[in-house]
Amino acid sequence: MKIAFFSFSSLPSQRANSVFVMKMCQGFSKLGHETVLFVPRSNNAVPHDKIFDFYDVEHRFKIIQVPKPKFFGSGITYGLLCALKAKKMSVDLAYSRHLLSGFFSVKLGIPTILESHAPFKQNGYIYDMLFGYLLKAKELKGVAVITESLKKHYVQQYPLLKRKIFVVPDAADVPEGKARTQSLHGENDRFCVGYAGSLFKGKGIEVIIPLARLCQWATFHIVGGTQEQIDELKRQQDAPENVYFYGFREPWSINGYLRSFDVLLLPNQEVVNAGNQIDIGKWTSPMKLFEYMAAERPIIASDLPVIKEVLQHEKNALLCGPRDIACWVETLERLRDSPALGTLLSETALEDLKRNYTWKARARKILGYYSNQVS
Repeated sequence: MKIAFFSFSSLPSQRANSVFVMKMCQGFSKLGHETVLFVPRSNNAVPHDKIFDFYDVEHRFKIIQVPKPKFFGSGITYGLLCALKAKKMSVDLAYSRHLLSGFFSVKLGIPTILESHAPFKQNGYIYDMLFGYLLKAKELKGVAVITESLKKHYVQQYPLLKRKIFVVPDAADVPEGKARTQSLHGENDRFCVGYAGSLFKGKGIEVIIPLARLCQWATFHIVGGTQEQIDELKRQQDAPENVYFYGFREPWSINGYLRSFDVLLLPNQEVVNAGNQIDIGKWTSPMKLFEYMAAERPIIASDLPVIKEVLQHEKNALLCGPRDIACWVETLERLRDSPALGTLLSETALEDLKRNYTWKARARKILGYYSNQVS
């Protein structure tokens, strides 16, 4: 089968969504399907080989860069161009992380699956109207969402969607070959606590800094964020000396950092701002959750409904109230004093990932759903 994957993410990029689209295309291609990824054309052209290396992805699929005009409504033009190119290539299925590309592929008669990580309605009335129109189209074969909470929300808002919506959480690759580690700042003989991800409000930095002040016996390592964000955090929160910032690191290196830590933190808050002033806290399935599982290190995470769709307290992770700093301190001390518990939790998490949450398994579930829809 020939699959067109529509994305509005530039490549390469520091955004997690760019990792998502590259890994998904690899997943489809590993199942033997000819996959073509459509992305906006960048002013800073990067050879495709370097893009694949940047994301630690096998060169199994084709990348087509599509012009994105620099004017209001450019997403409409971009979406139309993507759909026209896919139609010309006679693709069998369009898989879209971009609503407008998916809209035009449906209009052109291409069987299409949309993927949503937050309600389209949050992007404005036009997006909500287009999505409502698509639900009635026979060419729309399904809507993939990343959490049960998001599925429930959509079904309440759009009863017509009940038969077309399905849940596929995010995923991660299981590292192959010899495990890589990265050198860390500070005193490496101290207990090393790690976080990898963005520094947007609600992602958990507001927990990590006070936690570090109370746990001077550990070092805290924060991988991610722009230099501007890091400088602002240092000014606003007066980060203690046992906190080390690494800034953005290329995706291929992240597993090595995660494996260098003794414990991994996932302190998401109830409200999460992903940088566009839109709250995704109720819907998000953080990709780093699955990357943590792949690193085979014990995880302490926030006790939130979306997190508990994947993590179970005392089984594959330890959970704390998002703002209960005392609980985070006690749980860190518990893992420090009980390495055997950490090993048990991390081994269980890795097995859960291998069984349910690899990119290849995710792609297989999506295409299995599609096969059932068209059979």
